[in-house]
Amino acid sequence: MLEHIEKINQILGSDDVNLDELQEIVGYIKKNREQIEWLKEAIARNISDDKINLAGIYSNWGSMSYQNQFNDLVYNKIKNIEDAALVPKKINMKRE
Repeated sequence: MLEHIEKINQILGSDDVNLDELQEIVGYIKKNREQIEWLKEAIARNISDDKINLAGIYSNWGSMSYQNQFNDLVYNKIKNIEDAALVPKKINMKRE
């Protein structure tokens, strides 16, 4: 998405913009309105994938530098715990 915005900025910064190029920009904005609104909100709120430093020792968690990586890792660990908790329930249901 940022690549498209950069292209739009280059076109608009040019002295040689034609109607077809402007129509292409308008079409892109209409097609991607939701993402553009989210991006505007993220910029306004300063939402980003910040670098993180974990406090404590998490040697078996692997290395991660960004919040998004940490979120994915925590999600996967929770999902594994939930999945493991469901296995005994399924076995007990089959026995009954």
